[in-house]
Amino acid sequence: MSRLNKLLGNSLLFAIGSFGNKFISLLLVPLYTYYLTVEEYGTVDLVLTTISLVLPVVTLSVYEAVLRYVMDRNDLSDKVFINATVVLLAGYTFMALILPLLQHLRIFDGQLIFLYILIVLQGIYALISQFTRALGLIKLYAVNSLFLAILIALLSVIFLAVLGMRLTGYLLALTIAYLLSATHLVIRVKIVKYLYIRSIDFTVIKILLIYAVPLIPNSIMWWVTSTSNRYIILFFTGVYANGLFALANKIPSLLTLVYSVFYQAWQLSAIEEIKSKDNAAFFSKVYEYFTGVLIIGTSLILVFIKPIIHLSTPPNFFESWKLVPFLLLGVFFSNLAGFLGANYLAAMNTSGVLKTTVISAVANIIFSLLLIPLLGALGASISTMIGFMVLWVIRLIDTKKIIQISYNIKWFLLNTFILILQISTLYLELEYRYELLLELLLLCLIVLVNRNLIQNGFHFANSTIKTLLKRN
Repeated sequence: MSRLNKLLGNSLLFAIGSFGNKFISLLLVPLYTYYLTVEEYGTVDLVLTTISLVLPVVTLSVYEAVLRYVMDRNDLSDKVFINATVVLLAGYTFMALILPLLQHLRIFDGQLIFLYILIVLQGIYALISQFTRALGLIKLYAVNSLFLAILIALLSVIFLAVLGMRLTGYLLALTIAYLLSATHLVIRVKIVKYLYIRSIDFTVIKILLIYAVPLIPNSIMWWVTSTSNRYIILFFTGVYANGLFALANKIPSLLTLVYSVFYQAWQLSAIEEIKSKDNAAFFSKVYEYFTGVLIIGTSLILVFIKPIIHLSTPPNFFESWKLVPFLLLGVFFSNLAGFLGANYLAAMNTSGVLKTTVISAVANIIFSLLLIPLLGALGASISTMIGFMVLWVIRLIDTKKIIQISYNIKWFLLNTFILILQISTLYLELEYRYELLLELLLLCLIVLVNRNLIQNGFHFANSTIKTLLKRN
């Protein structure tokens, strides 16, 4: 009970930043779709997608090792930050050297400098953020995440709505926001005291890279699974379809929000509990609750997909709703796989993360090439779902070597069947009042099936909130 309360307490603290961050991002969707054309929105999405691919390569994913080794609280942890910074600087120097070549090849012509600056700033931000979290400064971490989101919102309004800078304004808003939020953490954590030049040690760098380097191809494969189909869409159907696909991905981010809040807390708990005697029982119980939350969240979003898109976007974006249900299921399986992936990291088995992600990425590419020429962006949505479902199944089997997680397969299949009924109802395109009635009835059925889980969840939440209030 105390471990579950701690996990939930950390999740609530992370929720301060994550919910604010994602909620503000969703509020900005109408701003972006109003001031950017579908083609410009698709271009922005490709720039940000490319950054997510390049960042772990340039930084060697060293920020992932920072969390794991600083939490060990040993002699090595005092040297982690400065040596991780050295790795980061080496990566940025190398990228700066090849920048003229990229400019000559006219890659992202006009946006290349923003691409480089954002990679630098996001890498620094990731490093300092992970270090802050590893030190246990969770409140500061959460508040700074919210600070970043507010900055992006304010600057986006200024550069897009007031100054009319369109695509350049959007990228400039991101650049300044990351710079200011990273600076805020540098000051609050007093990063300078961790930058002892004498602590630079190539043995420590080697240890960090042994852990982090397998995560580089894993990040690439994860990128392939989640975002590579944007380029296939671009090749077969054009920028317009990619703009619709980019918008459709915003709706499942509501479910990703739940996952991102929980995962940040779960990483800490998984590392702390991996060596405990009853770790299998603890991991199984958490997995059950997490799955239940995802099921209910998915069902709830399915009810309101069409109203959300109708109220938040111009009419030319409305047809993107057809892409959302399969992307939503993709996020559902992705989040379950992510939970199991934390077990690899806690056990320092980063090669297991890579192996499973490669298989998933290959499955996604194969189905993308098969389905996108036939179904367009809808084919990309389906291939994304299949890729992440494959990832979840493989990790469910493979992680039994680390933790014997037990689960109720009948309960899971019943919930999945109800979700499929909800999706089928959407594609029938009935008169809206009848469609909404059926969706709400199926949501009630989901709640009924999971009533015991919901009751226990409220009990844990109540006791955890009371504990947090007493502390403060």
